[in-house]
Amino acid sequence: MKKKLMLLSIIIGLFIIACGCQNDAKTEELEDIYPEAMELIQKSSELYSKVENLEMKQLMDMTMFMPNMETGENVAINVHMDSNSIIFVEPLKSKTNIEINYSLEDENANEDAFVPEKQTMEQYMVAEDGKYIIYQYSMGEWFKSVIDNPELANQQLQGLDYIKEYEKFYKSGEIIGEETVDGVEAYKAQYKLNSEYMTELLNQYGLNETFLPDGNQEELMNKLIASLENVVYEIWFSKEDYSMIKLSADMQPMFEGIKSVLMEDESLTEEVKNEISNTFGSMKGKTEVYYDNINNCEDFEIPQEALDAKEMEMPYGV
Repeated sequence: MKKKLMLLSIIIGLFIIACGCQNDAKTEELEDIYPEAMELIQKSSELYSKVENLEMKQLMDMTMFMPNMETGENVAINVHMDSNSIIFVEPLKSKTNIEINYSLEDENANEDAFVPEKQTMEQYMVAEDGKYIIYQYSMGEWFKSVIDNPELANQQLQGLDYIKEYEKFYKSGEIIGEETVDGVEAYKAQYKLNSEYMTELLNQYGLNETFLPDGNQEELMNKLIASLENVVYEIWFSKEDYSMIKLSADMQPMFEGIKSVLMEDESLTEEVKNEISNTFGSMKGKTEVYYDNINNCEDFEIPQEALDAKEMEMPYGV
């Protein structure tokens, strides 16, 4: 079960990197009015290939189960994350501030139920000599981590490169109308994720070997990644220059898909099946990402106390 939970953490991570229902009749009415959806995301990707810096704000609300530290009983916890990042391309560096708040899903739950305290984090990242160096301030202390993986550090999982390659993340899409977002007139489109590209990323960066050293979970991993296609991503593009203004996604279909995949294991006991059903059947989450201040961000320096922090080993051998 621990291995499966590790796999799930990877899947959710891929989901965050990337951000339903179809209406064919509406699509036919709109296709003569708007540009084709995949063409639109290609134009946006071309724009971001010239971007030097931008600001990215992410809001995420999730409901998940956490064990009560005293009783061991699982308790539904609401998690709200608010993060704001400034990203520069050349040289690649970023600054992120994160605040995470927790609350009980059931207001009538046991008053003694464990609820984590609010967390605030400040994080800086730079890419140097084929390495990622991450400085993080949490719980009153600075930590430093180095990812010594040139392939990972120099390619498209971080910085703005993954935005430049956005057209690869999606396999199909449709434009469903127009809306105004923060005063900007925008096309609103829906897309489905390309799970084959997600698998390609895992292989490209060697993460499949890192997380699946014995190889016996590869089939499960592929099925879990395929479950990402249950999620519909909504993206708003500026009508003026095709820049991406906002991305939104409902994660609940992904959790339902993960539950279905895990329940296929015939070796599971009834107790484990009930645990999986109760856990993933009750999980839900939504995320929104806003892009702003393109090529207009104020530069920043990494604090000296962060640069002086002691280095910590990265987990999983990355």
